[in-house]
Amino acid sequence: MNGITISQPGLRMVYNAAVEEVLKSGNTLQQAKLTQAYLRAEIPLVTGTSQYPIPIINTQNFYNTTSPSEKKIVQQDVFFIGQLGVFLAVKASASDTSYQIYPYPSLYAGFTAAEQLAMNNFYNGWITLTVDNNVLIPEWDLWRHYNTNQTQGGAPASAPLDQFTGGADGWYPMEPNVTHIGSTNIVMTINLPNAITALPANCFAIVMHRGVKAQNITVVNN
Repeated sequence: MNGITISQPGLRMVYNAAVEEVLKSGNTLQQAKLTQAYLRAEIPLVTGTSQYPIPIINTQNFYNTTSPSEKKIVQQDVFFIGQLGVFLAVKASASDTSYQIYPYPSLYAGFTAAEQLAMNNFYNGWITLTVDNNVLIPEWDLWRHYNTNQTQGGAPASAPLDQFTGGADGWYPMEPNVTHIGSTNIVMTINLPNAITALPANCFAIVMHRGVKAQNITVVNN
């Protein structure tokens, strides 16, 4: 396994940072209901496009699609990011929820060799985050999320799986921590140096956050 190992002390540090911010904002821990949580955005990739906004808040619907496997925050919530994960998926349809996500463009995910080569353009891209016109992340490289472990690309059809661990591979810790506040103007974007030239049908980038969610509290600082 080549991914980032997630430790109990690391998770505790994210939780402690969330506690500190909640108390500084004048809220109590009973009000905030701090819990482990995750966010999940599903972004349809298309040829000819080099920028993709990432939906974070439940009012953001950039692609006119709603997937039951997406998770967003509501305007009354605050999300303290501990880790960011970026993955790829090829769905049977936009509403499919039985698909597998991958930390690289696997042949078993539905990518041809030519499409695998074209996806190098994706991993040469970066993520930006602006909140209320304040640039919090100017460039977060996507290459840190690329992970290829052992593959069964030459195995019999009875074993169409690649080896990776969902708790680590494709994930990277975010330090210093960034906070998503549901009541602010969050603009998180995938930026590519050029548009991807070849893609399988219904190809999606899956952007996930893991961290601590505070529910129904007043605004804290980013």
